[in-house]
Amino acid sequence: MLSEQAIKEFKEIYLKKNGIALSDKEALEYAQNLIGLYKEVLFVENKEYGDSKNAKHTKNL
Repeated sequence: MLSEQAIKEFKEIYLKKNGIALSDKEALEYAQNLIGLYKEVLFVENKEYGDSKNAKHTKNL
């Protein structure tokens, strides 16, 4: 779960970059999807290259 501060920051960044204001619920969903995508990309990269040094960084995401 993301903190209220993280959701607020995500909403501000999204508004600045896309010109669209998100509700807290939308921001949480979008941010969680982005984190999930990041984890998948990092997992594939680690698996492909046998690099486990980044594995510890995804544990808390």
